[in-house]
Amino acid sequence: MQPPRRRSPGVRTGPVDLRLDHVSIAVPDLSVALEELEQRLGLAAVRTAADPHHHSRIFLERAYIEVSDREPGPDWRIPYFFLRFGDPVALREHLEKSGLAWTWGSYQGVDGRWDDVLVESGDIPCPILVRRTEPADVARDWPPALVRQHSCDATFLQEVRVGVEALDTALDIYSRLLGRDPEPAQVGAEGEGARFPLAGGTIVLVECDVPGVQAVVLGVRSLERACDCLGSLVMPGSDQTIWVDRSAAHGLQWAFTEAQVLR
Repeated sequence: MQPPRRRSPGVRTGPVDLRLDHVSIAVPDLSVALEELEQRLGLAAVRTAADPHHHSRIFLERAYIEVSDREPGPDWRIPYFFLRFGDPVALREHLEKSGLAWTWGSYQGVDGRWDDVLVESGDIPCPILVRRTEPADVARDWPPALVRQHSCDATFLQEVRVGVEALDTALDIYSRLLGRDPEPAQVGAEGEGARFPLAGGTIVLVECDVPGVQAVVLGVRSLERACDCLGSLVMPGSDQTIWVDRSAAHGLQWAFTEAQVLR
């Protein structure tokens, strides 16, 4: 792990190629969680061969949802979300000019190794930037393409909605990190917000009293199929997005939307 780089005024360098890679869900008991996710939400997980009792992934198209009880708490929570980069040289150059403080390290996961970049953002929740490096044959095509369709038709990791206490501060940090300006976001009764469309997926920032990941939005090819699977768990929503009753996933907020094809 390298010492953190110091914050400087920074220079906007333009958009950097970052994509939604995965979100991490910590649960008290993996087996119980996987059964509930499949029965209630139609999301089928694959247990990780290196640690099948404590770690799993719900694979999507070139993205995934990590579900693990390796860091258990009293209930379900989403402690982290991750953006993927492909060019470490370009990312280093971008971060050097961004004015942000950051640390470049290496993370040993249950079944491989990742480049791992942490941005120092104080009380503002920020993504961890990752690139899988080992095993080399797996890393070349990671995350993999979706092979098995989920019962709910979830295909893409379309959006991660992040709560922040100080929106102006968060917008400055995210603009520097992503190299792009935000767009206004429709966040309903949740308050003021903004969105950052990426090459793959979107980050939405919402000003609220509880910082952290507020919602995960999955892209589907057929909302009708998703509704049929979710049944009575569907809450009133727009024609393009359906929200799921929080009680179905221990307070975590899920939504399904007509997919915008991600590459």
